[in-house]
Amino acid sequence: MQTAPEISGTEFLGGGSNPQIRPHSDDHGIFSKRPLGIEIEAVGINPFRAQSVLQRLGLPVLQRTGFAQSPSFGASRFEYWQIMSDKSLRPDPGMADDATFEVATPILSTAKDFATLAPAMEALKNAGARVNESCALHVHVDLREIWQNAALRLRAMKNIVLLFLAFPQAINSLVGRRDHSNVYARPLRAYFRDQGFFDPAPDTIEKIVYSLTIVEFQRFFSVAGKNPQVKFCCGEYRTAEFRDHQGTLDPDKALAWAALCQAMTDYAVKTAMSGNLIQIKSCIEDSLNGLLRLLDKAQLHDVLRPPANISTQPLGNTAHPAARSGRPWSGLVRCGR
Repeated sequence: MQTAPEISGTEFLGGGSNPQIRPHSDDHGIFSKRPLGIEIEAVGINPFRAQSVLQRLGLPVLQRTGFAQSPSFGASRFEYWQIMSDKSLRPDPGMADDATFEVATPILSTAKDFATLAPAMEALKNAGARVNESCALHVHVDLREIWQNAALRLRAMKNIVLLFLAFPQAINSLVGRRDHSNVYARPLRAYFRDQGFFDPAPDTIEKIVYSLTIVEFQRFFSVAGKNPQVKFCCGEYRTAEFRDHQGTLDPDKALAWAALCQAMTDYAVKTAMSGNLIQIKSCIEDSLNGLLRLLDKAQLHDVLRPPANISTQPLGNTAHPAARSGRPWSGLVRCGR
């Protein structure tokens, strides 16, 4: 990922002055300075209708649907809201066959960037966009600053995987499990079994992760047709991709999940830079509280909310999810901590 150039509000709006899109502040410091991008999958309208909706907000849009082969737009495409088709999406009964789309945000790294998500999602909903079981929300978190250091990159990627293995209940309390996720966001312990490691015990998996070379690691997480809940994208991306979240057009949920993914990446990189790998057995409490304490992100507790389709009963020693439904905060974002 490359950082988009800094631009003023009127430039970002194509010279207009849409009052819906404006920077906000937040005293809680939800986001760090690490750039990220969000991929939104939805049904109900086709990609060209989605393009029209976002352009009416004054957003810079790049339509990538309809090409026999997707052309290379280069790194400059990360400055645009990219709209694509996605063959994994299934329209609801009664919807047109082409009523599915995916939209990828530009690189988000400032309060002004994050403040564009809420009006974009709201406009898409008002135009008829919906999410169903086939939809997901993917978050790409930037790893470019460590990518050239192979040893450091390997430790950081391993640490992200180890966080998922250490806190499965905490993460599941936020994303739930869907039939679709078994194919497109396979839980890591199941993914390890798929690759022939039949003992899913944490100690066993930890030893496997520790032992992988960078070539083995990248091959392991790049099996054709297999998509684990977190994977790593090379080429122009150089990101950790968090694939686990169910589809949503709720900017509060999307931003809270993105902030958690960013915090996990920050912690993984910080630990890697100290020369260390995370030990699963040292992560004693598999709960949202335990994860946020480890990440030093207690301020995320009240904005992270469980999906509506999972139980509100505690998972193990996880804090009661109903207590985590905080005030809406999509308009209260501050970056840099």
